[in-house]
Amino acid sequence: MEKELKLYKKSLRLQTVFYSVSLVLLIIMMALSVFEVIRPVFPDERWQSMWNGFLFGLSAVYVLSLIHI
Repeated sequence: MEKELKLYKKSLRLQTVFYSVSLVLLIIMMALSVFEVIRPVFPDERWQSMWNGFLFGLSAVYVLSLIHI
């Protein structure tokens, strides 16, 4: 029983590290977007729409993975 708990604790620790790293990467992507560090060569409305959709998708995947759907 104790061995199973240690394995479970190890898997939880790994999961927490994964979620923490992915959250930091998501925040970095959003910050780069807000400060306009990431810009296209030919900015237009389609780029803005695609980029906002991409960031929304990343955020949605992160939230859904946290609640395990």
